[in-house]
Amino acid sequence: MADIKVSGLSLAASFLTTHELPVNEAGTSKKVTGTLIKASVAQGLLLSGFAQVTANQTGWTAVVDVTSLTVTVTPAVAGRRFRITVFIQAVSSTVTTDTLIVTIVKDGTTIGQANATNGNHLHCVAVDQPTLAAHTYKAQIQRVGTGTGTLSASGTGPAFISVEDIGPN
Repeated sequence: MADIKVSGLSLAASFLTTHELPVNEAGTSKKVTGTLIKASVAQGLLLSGFAQVTANQTGWTAVVDVTSLTVTVTPAVAGRRFRITVFIQAVSSTVTTDTLIVTIVKDGTTIGQANATNGNHLHCVAVDQPTLAAHTYKAQIQRVGTGTGTLSASGTGPAFISVEDIGPN
């Protein structure tokens, strides 16, 4: 087969993990596969890795799951790091001195936590390196004190959880 410039090759319909690409490694010609490239690049927001809620959640006095802020994701490649983010627009308690806490839970275990004072937003981020299995991440909220809590969310200020692949460790 005659040498053909890359610019003269036909365009692939899509990028597949089975594709092989030439590379020059210190003067030696080698190949890499789509699988190797995919394993070395952050993949961003994962399929099924986002959920939001646009309605208030009121009346809680103990630890409760935030309604609808649960996602289940399965890593496609081993050794990846995930960034899990929970954001709640505003939390409040009937007692102004209460502390409000949001927790990120993975498969029943706390992996991140943040707190706020009355009337402020809650933002919590955790980094995790899960195994190659389905994992469920969820947001929980609680108040420390004697009041009754309210999570405020709306169409223009939703509460959300997101799970992003941020690359290999």
